[in-house]
Amino acid sequence: DAGAGATSSRAASSSTTKAHGALLVAALIYSGHNILSARCLREGVSPIGFSVLRELASIALLYGWAAALEGPPSLPLRAHRARFALLGPLLA
Repeated sequence: DAGAGATSSRAASSSTTKAHGALLVAALIYSGHNILSARCLREGVSPIGFSVLRELASIALLYGWAAALEGPPSLPLRAHRARFALLGPLLA
């Protein structure tokens, strides 16, 4: 089957392209963060303030990404909420 081989070759090429694209995006985000943090800290932004803003921005971005992929989050079942609330202090 020559057609089956061509199809699997295209699928492998597509997954390789996606993997390289993901690596490129990760590299751009990492380098952009370094440039942004160096510039902000050089211009007098408080390191703690910068960290807080970075965390708030990442929460918003990751929540939006997760909601787009999986739908809005739901709370745990009522029977599991006490255990869920205990996880925060125990894992911190």
